[in-house]
Amino acid sequence: MAALRLFRSRALLVSPQVVTSSFLKSDNARTPYGPTMVHTSPPNQSTGQSNVMASTRWKFEHMVTLAMTAAVPTAFITQHPLLDYVLAGCLTLHGHWGMESIFLDYMPGKTLPKVANSCLFGVSVLTFAGLCYFNYNDVGITKAIMMLWS
Repeated sequence: MAALRLFRSRALLVSPQVVTSSFLKSDNARTPYGPTMVHTSPPNQSTGQSNVMASTRWKFEHMVTLAMTAAVPTAFITQHPLLDYVLAGCLTLHGHWGMESIFLDYMPGKTLPKVANSCLFGVSVLTFAGLCYFNYNDVGITKAIMMLWS
């Protein structure tokens, strides 16, 4: 009998009537709209690089990735120089953002990620400039890859 009474008292604590009535008596029920904004992370990254919200940057990264899925096969089919430049930009951005995410996630402290991201920015600029130079003065990215495959 005592166990049955204990079970009933615990079941009463989690019953919908008790939860609803306690919620209605709290301050949450008095506000007409409830919480309006919930932020789980700060809007700026730890390095303080940009004022772009993470969701906006995430969408832009995915747009570039989708552009790459269309640009890579099209560049190999048409072999147009403009698509080689688009491919150079997309590959450089994709690599830059990937390495930047690794630096922000796995490097401790505040100064080490800043130094690493500064070096990464320089490497990314040199990579893009080198790919553009290769596209302009040589056969281009897609033609070079096709020559390696043959």
